[in-house]
Amino acid sequence: MKQPNANLRLDVMLGRAPGDKRKQKLEVQQARMAELQGFDSSEGWGTSGDRFGRRVWGLRSDTLCASTMRRTGLEDFGEPSIEPALSILVNSMEREANLHPLGRFVMRVHLCQLLETRLRLAQTWNALSEAMEASPFERPD
Repeated sequence: MKQPNANLRLDVMLGRAPGDKRKQKLEVQQARMAELQGFDSSEGWGTSGDRFGRRVWGLRSDTLCASTMRRTGLEDFGEPSIEPALSILVNSMEREANLHPLGRFVMRVHLCQLLETRLRLAQTWNALSEAMEASPFERPD
């Protein structure tokens, strides 16, 4: 009697259709490509993509504020101070959010837009306050 093929037994054990060589070949090719690129597919984006995302789109409160101030030419974020809350938010996203590189990019853009809005609102509020102080209201008789 003829012995069953070892690959057939492996296919059955792994739950694959016997003789599905194309799927096996594709899996092997994907594993080799990932290995050549230095990407461990078992860890998802946690290795190479994460390193790239952190290097290019870093989430630090001081760099976010500096880039927003440089882009707008404004420096006053107004009161109350944004620093403790922004630092807590950014540190939490760095440690707990496990952001994909695209998610990191989107969050950086969104935070910069929020900071830009805060700078422009503070500038408008200060200009309005100065105008109100310059022309006091008089009570009619």
